[in-house]
Amino acid sequence: MFDEVGGAEGLREVAALFNTALDLENQAFLLNSLGTIESRCMRRAGYAGYQVARIDPQDLYPPGADFTDLDLWLLDDLEEVRRVGYGFVQSVRDRRATSFDPDGGGDPYDTSRMTAEERAAFDLALFGSPDEYVTYVESEGSTDRVRTGGCVGQARATIYGDVAEWFRLRSLRSDLEAELWPRVRSDRGLRSALGAWSRCMGDRGFDVRAPDDAAELVGSSIGERPLEEVQALEVEIAVADLECRREVDLLRFFGAAYVTAAREVLAEWEDDLVAFRRLEQEAVERAKAALAETGP
Repeated sequence: MFDEVGGAEGLREVAALFNTALDLENQAFLLNSLGTIESRCMRRAGYAGYQVARIDPQDLYPPGADFTDLDLWLLDDLEEVRRVGYGFVQSVRDRRATSFDPDGGGDPYDTSRMTAEERAAFDLALFGSPDEYVTYVESEGSTDRVRTGGCVGQARATIYGDVAEWFRLRSLRSDLEAELWPRVRSDRGLRSALGAWSRCMGDRGFDVRAPDDAAELVGSSIGERPLEEVQALEVEIAVADLECRREVDLLRFFGAAYVTAAREVLAEWEDDLVAFRRLEQEAVERAKAALAETGP
């Protein structure tokens, strides 16, 4: 079944439906566009100093966070692993080599000297009335909501069009991704292969049950030990991890488990996942058009 979808690259194509269609640059662009439109709206409402701080693409995720669960499970380049391990320490070094002022786009609006009445008017301009929101009930029963009124709602409507549909699809995708991985991990063949992988890792001195645990040994050491030490540990663990995977043919078992789980989920929800990826791409074009407009 793993071979049916074209190996690792085929799995990435399947997995793409459960992830954003946008790279970091465009994710940051959308967030900054929302902030710009919100700021323009608030200035028109009389809050001349209002300015949402800009976001740098590299500031969206902590080091290594763009290394997804799937990336970890599909790791298969032994030469690269011997050089940088999982790549977490290298990510930290790359980020430290850049300079970024997270407040460079403007300071938060100061509301500390407002009277109660002034603060209420400010909140109304920013968020709209308390009953202007849409909700989504998550699979475990909890309820999430986002504002649709005020300048915040106006910015969302400008970028996303139908805010209720954007929020439903965004929340659904998160729900489905969270549902996918337990299905993968419960696969009988994968669980058996993981047992053999875990014993192999134990023979090499690492008491771990899955590649996630092996990677976490590295991640938990960053900030606690000098990077040079963490780098050596990372390479040692990652090399052992990959060699044990090959010994038990873990990638084949994982691929079969992932494809089976994904097909079960996509049988019901593929149209919605495709619709959200299309919505994200359309939002980028709406944002470009909105920012091209002149205004304060």
